[in-house]
Amino acid sequence: DAIGGHQSLVTKGDGGINYELYLDADGSLALTSDAGTTLLANAGTKVSAGQWQHVTVSIDGSDAEFFIDGESVGAFDNWTFGPTNTGTLRIGEEPTGSGFSGHIGEVRMWNIDRTGAEIRADMFRTLEQGEDDLIANWRLDAGSGDRIFDASGNGHTSNAGSSTFPVWSDDAPPAVGRLAALDFNGVSTHIEIEA
Repeated sequence: DAIGGHQSLVTKGDGGINYELYLDADGSLALTSDAGTTLLANAGTKVSAGQWQHVTVSIDGSDAEFFIDGESVGAFDNWTFGPTNTGTLRIGEEPTGSGFSGHIGEVRMWNIDRTGAEIRADMFRTLEQGEDDLIANWRLDAGSGDRIFDASGNGHTSNAGSSTFPVWSDDAPPAVGRLAALDFNGVSTHIEIEA
């Protein structure tokens, strides 16, 4: 909806933050961890308000690369994850309340480093259950209800009643067969998924 301030896309952790992917005030993608590492991809393309964009961070050990619409917008070799935790994963807001204002159509997590070519090949494709190396796939396109389900088949479903659930919107991303997305208000809406 609008770019400005710290807008959390995906956060992992309870109380503190184990890691967070967010938009910086100027629309740059950023990644931070409680190990004290913050990476900011602010030299190239930025996320724009009012249009659908596919954003990705791909991590391989200490190497991290940011992508917007399948194109690299920054690569770093100094990423450090914080300690592994079993805390809550949040979509659309971090625990202290920095929320995302806009629509999210899907969130995917993989257990491998993805190349730009792989990201471009899959970004508008509906993934099937059982895809190799896919940990979770939350397609935010049901159009009704107050839970989201993991389409990967790995059972990472949101908790009923644990979230201030966003509003369903018919402004859907440009993927085949998508009819809806979730509209986050930037203040009080998010989705929680237990580890």
